[in-house]
Amino acid sequence: MLRPDKKYSVYDLRQLKGKRCLTHVHVKSADEAAAAEAAGIDLLSCSFDTPASQARLPLLVAAAPKSFISGATPHGLASPEEAIRVAFRALELGASSVYCSASPHMIETMAREGIPVVGHLGMVSAARDLDERSSDRQDG
Repeated sequence: MLRPDKKYSVYDLRQLKGKRCLTHVHVKSADEAAAAEAAGIDLLSCSFDTPASQARLPLLVAAAPKSFISGATPHGLASPEEAIRVAFRALELGASSVYCSASPHMIETMAREGIPVVGHLGMVSAARDLDERSSDRQDG
């Protein structure tokens, strides 16, 4: 097992970048979190977008105390202030970082507040893909 017998820090993860592949799994229960930690999975993620998933986070942390766990914030956060509030709540409950699908501006605002945050630079929307395929067929 390459994983150290301690919880990774953000510094640790940055030091590993480009040196080796890390393993990751999304967990939904304390049993899954404990099993992932026992198996040496490097990174865990979980939902943090409903009251039930928010209540479950401390149970996941307790079940996998040496694991780096990232909580996925709700989609459609209305403002940077809301994103910061949700992220700090996840960190208070034991998350190591948060994942947020909001705009780069909101991710940057969260990072400036010292929140370890992972952003998402998603793919082009499905609707646009459909429009392009339609126009390709019309042209050809």
